[in-house]
Amino acid sequence: MVEFRYMRWAKAQAGRARWNLATSGLAAPPGLAAGLLAAAGALDLEQRAPDMPPEAREAVARRYRVPPEHVMLTLGTSHALFLSVAVLARRGDRVWCERPAYEVLPALPPLFGAEVARFERPAAQGHRLPADLCLRVARERPRLVLLTSPHNPTGAVLTRAELEPLARALAEVGGFLVVDEVYLEFLADPAAASAALLGPNVLVCASLTKAYGLGTLRFGWLVGAAELVARAVRYNDFVSVLYPNPGAWLGLAALERVGALGDHARAVVARNLPIVDAWLRGRSDARWCRPETGIVGLVELAKVADATAFCERLVTEHETLLVPGDFFEAPGAVRLAFGADEVVVREGLARLGHALDRL
Repeated sequence: MVEFRYMRWAKAQAGRARWNLATSGLAAPPGLAAGLLAAAGALDLEQRAPDMPPEAREAVARRYRVPPEHVMLTLGTSHALFLSVAVLARRGDRVWCERPAYEVLPALPPLFGAEVARFERPAAQGHRLPADLCLRVARERPRLVLLTSPHNPTGAVLTRAELEPLARALAEVGGFLVVDEVYLEFLADPAAASAALLGPNVLVCASLTKAYGLGTLRFGWLVGAAELVARAVRYNDFVSVLYPNPGAWLGLAALERVGALGDHARAVVARNLPIVDAWLRGRSDARWCRPETGIVGLVELAKVADATAFCERLVTEHETLLVPGDFFEAPGAVRLAFGADEVVVREGLARLGHALDRL
């Protein structure tokens, strides 16, 4: 049976820890839910469009400066990723995926009969793309490349200038590029930094989940060439049929406030990232490549060989939760999230330090 191990683990941790440094998205700002409900007005349960409410679709299209037919509303970024692979990966295709990686990326292509090969984003190079990646594309002709930017789990951002040669190299061999950009929403102008306009062979996936505290709303999107988006819409007939209107109206209300929500997200990063920096400076047994944006980073722990066992002891003995690096192909590391209240970040780090001192 195919299983998304990280997601099973994450759901099983609910309520286990007082000091949670594992949650990869921000909490909703106070009063946000009431404000969105008030802005949305009486939630209309009538389904007036065959696939998705046009007003919300058009709002996302305006962000990316593309026609609405280049946008599909999805139930979060995960749904968008699933549909991207579903419409692009064919049985026997070679799909390339970054390493370290969010577990779902290399797990999706085999669901559709494709083979997965890996390319490294090494810490010593700041988790950039390999210098020879485009040459390898020309030689080996992959059908699809999957990656995240900002990188999950390290927060490294690939610029459009870095991604453009890869998109072009893939286009020359009939291949496609899919980029998970959910953490890009922490930037002041995410659409301007997006890979969405790099070519008709590029699909990007994002949502309101991580930066804006709206994970339970499940308002996300897929942006790409109209023909690819249309194929995703047709495939979705097997998955969720149509987009739920109440989610669309609330998502539209959130998009109208996305500037203020983004300011809040960046304020949280500005407050908490220096706390983590200071804690790391005081440790000789922990280090990371400082994330360029977002609220997660991959911390290497010099004295930890089994991160899963260490994280289990951490939660049972110190009431502190982090994500084992095993879920990101980094067994001696943990993914640390720092988007919680300041007191939680400080106390969680203190308890992590106590646990490391006892090793």
